[in-house]
Amino acid sequence: MKPVNTEKAPAAIGPYSQAVCSNSLIFVSGQLPIDPATGEFAEGGIKELTKQSLLNMQNILLEAGTDLSHVLKTTVFLADMNDFAGMNEVYSEFFTEPFPARSAVAVKTLPKGALVEIECIAKKPCCSSHELEICDGSGAGLGRRGRSGRGGRGEGEGRGLGGGSGLGGGRGGRGEGVLSGGTCGCASEAEEAAKVGEAD
Repeated sequence: MKPVNTEKAPAAIGPYSQAVCSNSLIFVSGQLPIDPATGEFAEGGIKELTKQSLLNMQNILLEAGTDLSHVLKTTVFLADMNDFAGMNEVYSEFFTEPFPARSAVAVKTLPKGALVEIECIAKKPCCSSHELEICDGSGAGLGRRGRSGRGGRGEGEGRGLGGGSGLGGGRGGRGEGVLSGGTCGCASEAEEAAKVGEAD
């Protein structure tokens, strides 16, 4: 599990991370409508507040190397269900089809007396079950890491900026890519898994 932190979203106000990455998933903590530049709630009503919460969530996802188009599920907490229509109007401007799953609930109170709080679960655009694409932080891959081979002549195809092959039961080399604009932990997690396999 790897924490995600950015100055473009409010700092955590308790013993939690802004988000955490686990394998291919990113879990973003509930985002209050706090402007990170001022440390105060955004000015305005439910529409302006919803926009700020979603901007905070978006900035955290970008820091993790993904974006709102890769959100799988959101949960919206409202202090007053009468604000649902205003929240929904702004929410619809941030997401396009296929829309993520969503729950929207009214609660008695929210931290700091907020009117809205939004959390989400997203996926990294670079992960699949068979190959690893190098993130550039915008969701577009710069290359792919081939799977390492095993056996008498283990050979892995690197389809990034480099490639290699391992002989005599070794693992194939992996293509190299460049990470920029984000802090996706896919590459390091894959390398850690490879080390475990090589020790077997």
